[in-house]
Formats: sequence, C-alpha cells, structure tokens
Amino acid sequence: MNALANTFLGTMLLVAASTSCFGETMISDVTPEQAQAMGAKMSSWKNGDAGIKVRLRFRARGVMKDFAGAELRMNANKKHPVPTPLKVSRQDSDSITVSFSVAPGSLANSAFWICVNDTPKGGSAYRFKVRDFIKTPHR
Repeated sequence: MNALANTFLGTMLLVAASTSCFGETMISDVTPEQAQAMGAKMSSWKNGDAGIKVRLRFRARGVMKDFAGAELRMNANKKHPVPTPLKVSRQDSDSITVSFSVAPGSLANSAFWICVNDTPKGGSAYRFKVRDFIKTPHR
C-alpha cells in the first residue's frame, strides 16, 4: 500500500511540475529601434574596479505589462549561456530598472533577458544584447 501511495504521489508531482516548469518560452531579440518604441533605454558608464555598469530602464506597459523578472545572460563560450537573476528596482508601479557590472571584455557576450508572463505556458523573453546598444569603449 505504501509503494502504491508513493508511486501515485510521484506521478502527481511530475504532472504538476511539467505544466509549469517545462513550458515553451518565446524569445525575441530586441533592436535599438524596437527598444525605443517599447520605451526601453540602455545606458552604461565606468564603475571603478567593478568594470562597466550597464542599466536597462523600461515601463511595464505594452508588451512588458506582465513583467515577471530579469536575468543577465553571458555567453562566453558561445554554447552555454550562464543565467543570473537580476535585482529589480521600481521607482513607481510601472517604472522598472535592472543593471549589472561586467568586465569591459565581456560586454559583447552579455544580454538582458526580460521575462513576461503573457502566455499560459512559458511566456516570452525579450533579449536585449548589450553589443547592439553600447558602442563606445569605456576607458
């Protein structure tokens, strides 16, 4: 009886996990022109020994209205991006700022991923590649 209960519980946990964790996420690369239309702006500046500070500001409106979170993804070896959740700052209910510091040599391999819960399974991710927005070298 105990084995049957464990099997049933394990099956139910697997079904529950598969409905929320294994959904499809639609990923869209955002160009500077699209970012401007979305009200998003990326900026950067020298951040002492921490390298370069990169900031993305946007409003939770339009396609971003169901904002769920932000990640930094670094793709140093071109195969396996390293995701890192970012702290979100809100000045008011729909003004969102996320940022990170990185070594200057890693700017080209860095991207903000803005996650939005706009579909029942997985949602959307908007990828802002830093190299498309930050052109000037920081000295």
